[in-house]
Amino acid sequence: MDVQTRECKPTGDLTIFEVASFKDSLVELLSCGGTGTLDLSLVGQVDSSALQLILAALRTGRLCVTGASDEVKSKLERIGGSLTPARV
Repeated sequence: MDVQTRECKPTGDLTIFEVASFKDSLVELLSCGGTGTLDLSLVGQVDSSALQLILAALRTGRLCVTGASDEVKSKLERIGGSLTPARV
């Protein structure tokens, strides 16, 4: 995570095996106040544990997601999410 640019850009897969460090990165990004960007352009597989974290972060209304594949967008929609942040 790059705090200077307020961006989190994970690489590889985001599955149950990586979810703890991914959560830490999202918490750090959002704890600085303001908004941040989650760039998923270098992410391969995303499972439901990572999708739940992304959805929770989006619901803060302070996260913008970029670079999400059509597969990630579809999976997120299936669990009731959207890449449009909620208004708080």
